[in-house]
Amino acid sequence: MARSLATALLGGLVATVGLAGDSHVDHAAAARHSLSLPPEQCVAAGGRMLPVCIQMRPACVVAFPDAGKPCANTADCKGGCYIDFEKFCAGKEKCFSPNGPPSVGDQAVGHCRASNNPCGSFWQVDGGKVIEAYMAD
Repeated sequence: MARSLATALLGGLVATVGLAGDSHVDHAAAARHSLSLPPEQCVAAGGRMLPVCIQMRPACVVAFPDAGKPCANTADCKGGCYIDFEKFCAGKEKCFSPNGPPSVGDQAVGHCRASNNPCGSFWQVDGGKVIEAYMAD
């Protein structure tokens, strides 16, 4: 089932993400590759062509089926486990209080990433802790 999903999603690009007969599918790697699909293949894979990042370049954005699910490990999610900076800080004093935003090494609960859109500011969560902070534009 997972193999047929990856094949449908990538339409021939599956070999580039290392599916050498094993049952594990690297959904995050597959989704990164899908960013560059042409519009017809994107739509066939269940994606939408959307402008992404600061340059607003069109890319094939594919939603992950477990989007928004609480998580503690990257492996818990199809696209990884993250805390979204905008959602965490929006309309709150949380990011500017003495406790501030989480730091690398802090205990944390994240949420499964919504899609393969690479842009934004996030903290990655794995092993119940923040392991990395990054911003992509």
